[in-house]
Amino acid sequence: MLLKISVNGGESVVRWGCLWFGGIFVLSLMSSSTIVAQGVKRPPENIKSTREGRGVSDTRDARDHPLVKRFPGSSIVRYEKEDSGNYTLPTGPIVRWDYTNDQPDFAGKKLDLEGQVTRITYLVRPGSSSAEVFASLKNDLMTKGFKSYYEAQGPAFGRAQGNLYKNLREQLFEYNPKGARFLSAKYDSGPATVYVALYVTEYEIGTTSVRVRPGQVILQLDLIEVESVSDKLVVVSASDISRRLETSGRVALYGILFDTNKSNIKPESRAALDEIAKYLRANANVKVDVVGHTDNIGSYDSNLDLSRARAAEVVGALVKEYNIDPQRLRASGVGFLAPIASNTNENGRAKNRRVELLLQ
Repeated sequence: MLLKISVNGGESVVRWGCLWFGGIFVLSLMSSSTIVAQGVKRPPENIKSTREGRGVSDTRDARDHPLVKRFPGSSIVRYEKEDSGNYTLPTGPIVRWDYTNDQPDFAGKKLDLEGQVTRITYLVRPGSSSAEVFASLKNDLMTKGFKSYYEAQGPAFGRAQGNLYKNLREQLFEYNPKGARFLSAKYDSGPATVYVALYVTEYEIGTTSVRVRPGQVILQLDLIEVESVSDKLVVVSASDISRRLETSGRVALYGILFDTNKSNIKPESRAALDEIAKYLRANANVKVDVVGHTDNIGSYDSNLDLSRARAAEVVGALVKEYNIDPQRLRASGVGFLAPIASNTNENGRAKNRRVELLLQ
């Protein structure tokens, strides 16, 4: 724009022109700043930079579980820990959803657990896929000694799978099964048995207060710690073995321990084997059947084979380490066909996992 400057009052005209152009310049800068700001990819509101350089921050009082390493760039958006709670762990797909009772039907393929329940909801920084995140976490779990119960991908886990995670940050998980992956597993190498349920998917739709984008990975990690059943540590003495065989013809032994799905006898079983050998040496004419029993987790055939293999290991140990005549021992297994307690909870399953001696 051209300015007409007169001699009289020229100073005021020049000053006004400078102010006018200065205002245009400031407005131009503000407009440019606004455009630049809108082009910046802002992180979700609950992912903030920290002085420690992690690049993420968690919800208040949240923390990772010591057995599970978080995926890089993840933040905890929900955390819940209950010292004594109940949890249903899927060991198979959701066959249907019982809307009357608002609960899933796993057709019996589940574990009803009681113990310390920790539930952690993670939001993963954009750029990773659910397949990548799931593979990383699964590998970490298997490396640490977890044993898989069940694994599924997408619709194979069940059409109503989102209902399992209702009200975890509103509808964050409820309508997003397309990229889902699920794993349930068990860790029994510590003072308590730890069960894990891992659900990883990619957000699509759903009302939630979490600032999340379509395609961004979200995951639910649930861990249930069940204290060891006390009778697993009880060693039956030689005198008690004799008394129970005489009165009932059989005795259940819980001091002989095995790793999950394995037949190798753990070293801490030595005391129980000592007592069996002591009884057999004191009763040289007695012959016994050594019978393996399992819980109902897994297939019929796998449990039958496992129970037979465990019984054979016990017989082998008595023969090789204690010089018991093999003609006095007969190994057999019945899988989960002879339970003495309910298989619907861990306490019952622990009682069913046993080795029995029966008089021939």
